[in-house]
Amino acid sequence: GCSLGLLFSWNQLDLVRVPRLIPRLLAGLAICFLSMVGRWVPYDTPFLYQGGLTLISLAAGAVLLEAVCFPGAWLGRVLSSTVLGWMGRISYSLYLWHYPVFTALRVERFAAMGWNPILVHTVRFAAVFAVACLSYYCVEQPFLHLKKRFAG
Repeated sequence: GCSLGLLFSWNQLDLVRVPRLIPRLLAGLAICFLSMVGRWVPYDTPFLYQGGLTLISLAAGAVLLEAVCFPGAWLGRVLSSTVLGWMGRISYSLYLWHYPVFTALRVERFAAMGWNPILVHTVRFAAVFAVACLSYYCVEQPFLHLKKRFAG
């Protein structure tokens, strides 16, 4: 993936000769594969650690290649949307806070109280986003502005 990105940034990929259908087909297959893995493959299955994570990375690379090479296509427009851009900006906070929030709001605890699992997951994701936003806007951003002030 990194090598492909470097080749693309150095204009070493001659995508003009590649038929438009090939990246589109690869991206479509990759999206289907990623959707199936996300839906049906448990996180602790041996498949993931016996080449599955490599396949997931390759599939994600195929999706990104389509989006970068053809930014005007639907996939490029979706991936460059304002909402996904904002999620990218707060992604580090999402990464930091998802585990503690998911641990505190375990599905089993709420299932024992009779909560619908879909509602529990919705609450968990909303809580992660709320905590991540607080962290990003109230901690990260003020410190970044402070850094700029002292750096010159």
